[in-house]
Amino acid sequence: MTFPSASTGPLHGASIYSPTGSSFVGPQPEDGIAPITGRMLVIDGDLCKPFPALNATGMVVLATVDAFYAVYCSIEAAYLNMVETGAVAYIWPALVQTPSVSIYWHDGSFGVHTRHLKMPFLAILPAPDVYQSMIDAASFTVNVTVYPDSNVWVPFLASWPYQLLIRVIPSCILLASGAFAAVFFVQHMAILGDRYDDSTTGATRSTRRRLRFVFSNFDHQHLVLFIEMTSATLAGLVLAVGGYHSTAHLPAPVTNYFTSLLGGWGFAASVLSALVWARKLSFIMPSADEFLILRVVRGDHRMATASLCVLPVLLDAALNTMFASYYFERAVETAGSTILFSFQLGISSSVLWILVWYYRAANRIQDGIVATVRSDERSVDRLLRRLTHCVLGMSISTLMFCLGTAILGIAPEFALQPSWGWIMSWATAFTGRALDSAFRVAMFKPRRVQQHKSAGWRVAPDTQ
Repeated sequence: MTFPSASTGPLHGASIYSPTGSSFVGPQPEDGIAPITGRMLVIDGDLCKPFPALNATGMVVLATVDAFYAVYCSIEAAYLNMVETGAVAYIWPALVQTPSVSIYWHDGSFGVHTRHLKMPFLAILPAPDVYQSMIDAASFTVNVTVYPDSNVWVPFLASWPYQLLIRVIPSCILLASGAFAAVFFVQHMAILGDRYDDSTTGATRSTRRRLRFVFSNFDHQHLVLFIEMTSATLAGLVLAVGGYHSTAHLPAPVTNYFTSLLGGWGFAASVLSALVWARKLSFIMPSADEFLILRVVRGDHRMATASLCVLPVLLDAALNTMFASYYFERAVETAGSTILFSFQLGISSSVLWILVWYYRAANRIQDGIVATVRSDERSVDRLLRRLTHCVLGMSISTLMFCLGTAILGIAPEFALQPSWGWIMSWATAFTGRALDSAFRVAMFKPRRVQQHKSAGWRVAPDTQ
């Protein structure tokens, strides 16, 4: 994008990188179209509504940054609105992220209504002074020449570091976690079925009573496994198939909805998992009750515990729905992400502090300095050690997720470019999210014990 009629100021001699906003909208670099020159027209307001009174015939239309960030419709819908005005080119600006990571975005139509049209749809990242000069130029005639540049994100998204670190590793961990969660869940249900059989006689058994028994004994560990076998599997499938912006296999709303990989559900499952651990810890080491966060996680304050589970799920769902609707209002996005980040960082760091206390206390106990552990509960103690190792992994993986998202928020100039900054931030966040699921599932792996009254083996849980 150049400004041939500008003789002075920041626009004089300026050349702005301008790739297409989507490979499914308008002409692409491989089409070999001629450069387009026209008078620049700046528009503001709602880009998702038609412009019946706007006659932009022969003009290059530039949307303002505020209008761009207020978009709530698909690229195709906004593009078709502008086609009706007669504009020869349509440009959307950004102020931080290198354009355009949305190269594979589509609304599910794969460009059937927009790819063949002649108006280029371009994305730019002008310097602040150049952008301001472009806005000021709306009051007088400035001609601009535009041409679709090759998108620098295309080779980056296809690179092996991106595919391996952002797509393959996290999705494999999530899918494995979901599969193991399903297996463990079935085994736990088999345990409840055996318990029902042991507590009843053949004459009193019925499917309805069996289901009632299972439902009445459905506990936190079962809920965690159910959450993981659905959310981890679904998030893993979407990441594996869609590749997080690196393919056109999925519509943009689906990819955008899974930006957090259902992190809200993951956080709720973490709280429920920590609840089981906290109760075991309090049973073995009553002195742990001095920690307020432990009492909250343990469920002593039911409203607080329920809020820790429900609010992140609702907030994450609201943000994901906003992203799926193409709405990226910066203030709302920042506020919502900050609240979720605070939840995750606060809980994980607090639990990590309790874990440090536990390990120190356990070492003192082993050395014979104190003797507060109930020595007659060795099986519970072994279970607690396994749960504690998993909770430690959960806390560290949650901090990994927080670190990745923090980089995106604190250093966007570093993270929102086709570089190692993008890979490092998203790979850290996604791998942390995936490992979080893996540790939660590992917490509730049933153990096999021999059943003497019947042949074979029966699954019996460590957590019951």
